[in-house]
Amino acid sequence: MSTPLYFYIPMYLFRYETRFTNRSNNGTIEAIKLMWKRRWCYVDLEKRLEVRFYRQESGNEPVRDWLRSLGQEERRLIGEDIKTVQFGWPVGMPVVRQLGKGLYEIRTNLDGKISRVFFCLHAGEIILLHGIIKKSQKIPKNELETAKKRMSKVV
Repeated sequence: MSTPLYFYIPMYLFRYETRFTNRSNNGTIEAIKLMWKRRWCYVDLEKRLEVRFYRQESGNEPVRDWLRSLGQEERRLIGEDIKTVQFGWPVGMPVVRQLGKGLYEIRTNLDGKISRVFFCLHAGEIILLHGIIKKSQKIPKNELETAKKRMSKVV
């Protein structure tokens, strides 16, 4: 039995990445080489889920606009967690928590703040529905209702 050219594990923190193409007897495999806890991991790009932003009827993308309003370091940290979900699905706590009926949240701890990005899965894609910076332990009801309303329009 031959050794696989790459292996797949859920990752919580990415530090560096290198895209590469590996040619073998079975064809070409495109993968990403990731630094995770001082070890290199290989992730098959074909196993990733596509990430899409929820788009309102007016054409606005509220999560994209929300991300642009944040600082560069905050966007980077949230982006790393979204990438973790994209390449490592299914991912559990502490990165992702299920909120019920197909609604999930990506949990990112920022410096002194807590960020949440609500998403659902639809047709093999991650749909980013709503993003917030939490000020308390509990998710505000109106924010959760917004995410549920958007999810009902998608699914």
